[in-house]
Amino acid sequence: MDAAQTGDEIVVTNGTYATGGRAAGTNIIINRVAVNKPLTVRSVNGPQATTIQGT
Repeated sequence: MDAAQTGDEIVVTNGTYATGGRAAGTNIIINRVAVNKPLTVRSVNGPQATTIQGT
């Protein structure tokens, strides 16, 4: 996400993303994914094949 430019598309592969993350901006809450610019995030095979699991 950090390297993406406005309007880019990020494609993720199948699976459950349940680890990792960092604080976004001035928030102290850790986020798995923070989309802070206009871009598209999609899964290779759709939402039924990919999960971003929060806490």
